[in-house]
Amino acid sequence: MKPSNQSEAALHHSPMILLSLASLISASTSSGLALFIGLTSCLVLLISSTLVWLGRPWLQKEALLARADSALTVAVVALLLASVVSLVSVIIQMTRFEAFVTAGIWLPLIASNALIYMHLLRSWESFETNMVGTAMVRGIQFTAVLLVLALLREVLGHGSILTNLQLLLPSLPQSGVSIFGNYPRLKVFALPAGGLLVVGLALALIEQMRLRKPRLGHTRLPSDEKRVRVTGRIQ
Repeated sequence: MKPSNQSEAALHHSPMILLSLASLISASTSSGLALFIGLTSCLVLLISSTLVWLGRPWLQKEALLARADSALTVAVVALLLASVVSLVSVIIQMTRFEAFVTAGIWLPLIASNALIYMHLLRSWESFETNMVGTAMVRGIQFTAVLLVLALLREVLGHGSILTNLQLLLPSLPQSGVSIFGNYPRLKVFALPAGGLLVVGLALALIEQMRLRKPRLGHTRLPSDEKRVRVTGRIQ
């Protein structure tokens, strides 16, 4: 697929992607939760990509599984993703019970992440050799975006950052780092809906900057066949 086609496809699926990520963005009320959900999503993406990479040659022998856009392929990917999320949830429950309880229902909703679906389905027919490496990069990017959104919500909602890091390591502080002492806290950003509000404001700012950017594509330059002298006559 060409880069232009990839950009058009991403733009076409962007409402579905935002809808699928709404629950995870809403749950990322702190840096600790954002890192926990992001790293867990990255782990799910890595495991799922590895299983698809290993089992795809065998599965594609079936005619109904030869194409990524078939209903059976989507069902197989959905079943695989749900199974991986369930397995990771059990492991987290056994090793990080506090994080598991704090994340609550948001952890199983990683199975509805459209970014993971798109990566697995796009790689189904592409025969990409570095499929697992690409999955790692995309997982890290997703985690970084969640962390940035969580930091903004912490500053606006609490006046502090890096809270709830004990969910990852018990030795880390829970209260975080205070940025503003006497800060008129905007509690709406600390609520689940605050994540969607921050995303909306960020998208509006990006769109405003894009519209203000000068367009150079419409500037016409003299062709090589016509050379302009100082006198203004065209030769």
